[in-house]
This record gives sequence, structure tokens and C-alpha cells, in this order.
Amino acid sequence: MSPPLGFTAGKSFVHADGTTRIPVTLSTFFDAKHASPIANPNYVNRGSFQMTMGKWHRIVLHFRASLKDTGALELWVDGVKVSAHLNTSFGYNNDSGFGYWQWGVYRKKDPNRFVCMYAKMELSRASLIDRVANPLPIADW
Repeated sequence: MSPPLGFTAGKSFVHADGTTRIPVTLSTFFDAKHASPIANPNYVNRGSFQMTMGKWHRIVLHFRASLKDTGALELWVDGVKVSAHLNTSFGYNNDSGFGYWQWGVYRKKDPNRFVCMYAKMELSRASLIDRVANPLPIADW
């Protein structure tokens, strides 16, 4: 089953400024089998942005999955809000009746090397909106 919230990376390309960029789409998934029927399509594109290869990007994601139109999804990339969806439905409960947190890179078999590094990840029930303007420092690699 697809995750309720996913980032999908597209094919990289060389931008006019000479940097290699990757288009990224944010989408949500709603599975009516695991939730009461709500008038939402299964997959919904919730926003898109580009990432520059070899550069750290600061991503702040605020989300609250909901099956009853009380969900929230807001995304900032490098301080710019690229997605805002409030009072929406996405996600599902698993067969045991509750959801869970899982983070990682999922991809089809591919001979090309793919590296994704995470730093300073925070999960909180309290607001982390301050991280948009004041992100935690990341050491250069």
C-alpha cells in the first residue's frame, strides 16, 4: 500500500544556470478500504518544487493526517511555502486500526547511484513553524 504522504523525485535535468536539478512532487494517498468514504481521489498532487543536487535543502513539513476533512498539509522548502492544504482528508488506518510513522527512500531497482542525506529531523506535537525562518544549523559535509 502506498504511504499516505510521499515525495516523488522525477528525472534530473541541467538547469540554465548549469546546476543539476531534480523535480519533486508532493502527493497524498487516501484509501477508502481503510477509511470511511470521503469525496477525495486516491492520489492528489499537493505541490511541487525543484531540488539542486549537491546542496542542502531545508524542508519544513506540517501535516496531520485525517479521514474526516480535518487534515492539514503545509510545506516550506528553503523558507518558501510551496504547499498549503487545510481541512482536507488523506491517509488511512492500517488493518490493526492505527497508523504509524515511517521515513525513507523507496525506489525501483535502478543501476544509478542515489544518495539522500537527512539531518536535524524533528518530530513534534508542538508547532515547529519557527524552523521556517530559523532552521537548525547543518554542518557542511
